[in-house]
Amino acid sequence: MIPILTTQRWTSPSGTWKVIDMESKTCIECKRSLPLYSFQTYPNKRRKGKCRECCNEYERKRRKTHMGWKEAMKKWRANNKEDIRAYGEQYYEKNKERNKEQCKEWRKNNPDRNAQKSLRRYSLKKKLRSDFTFDEWEECKTFFDYKCAYCGQETKEYVQEHFIPVSKQGGYTKGNIVFSCKTCNLSKTNHDFFHWYKRKPFYSHEREKRVLDYLEMQSDGG
Repeated sequence: MIPILTTQRWTSPSGTWKVIDMESKTCIECKRSLPLYSFQTYPNKRRKGKCRECCNEYERKRRKTHMGWKEAMKKWRANNKEDIRAYGEQYYEKNKERNKEQCKEWRKNNPDRNAQKSLRRYSLKKKLRSDFTFDEWEECKTFFDYKCAYCGQETKEYVQEHFIPVSKQGGYTKGNIVFSCKTCNLSKTNHDFFHWYKRKPFYSHEREKRVLDYLEMQSDGG
């Protein structure tokens, strides 16, 4: 619809009436002729057919309907679990190779999240607490300045190291994970930290205190 010029009056600061020409447009929903600023624009600067008020009303109704749709879908999934499982298995077999390639690419591009996923699954399998988050891992890396908590070396090949090993009931929690290089992680394995660390040539009382202070702070909810 082509905008048309309409004549509107407004009051100036001095209190006198002035007459100006202003472009207007008719809303396709409420049929009112309104100034162009009453219509939102698309990214290409084209004006929408509905005025702002009608667009807002439509959005309110859409959200209300959408919530009802979500509840209906939840109920449908609960009543059709077997069909959904069968479809998933069929889809997986049909797209097995493509899924493998996508998973491989995701693991390559998201090493931290992949490690978190694997460690969380392993801890749950051992029936241990497992609530370490990606944000907490980012905080851990920042705290240790991307340097191994044990040897102090800066490394690009790092791991999420269990201070108390899983074999000794160490959970996957922010109070038990530190930033470590792969070398120290493989060396420590399931050894007791205090017995293992003091025997290493890179032992540092300062780093030991830093690790213990960090874990204590995390355990206290800091």
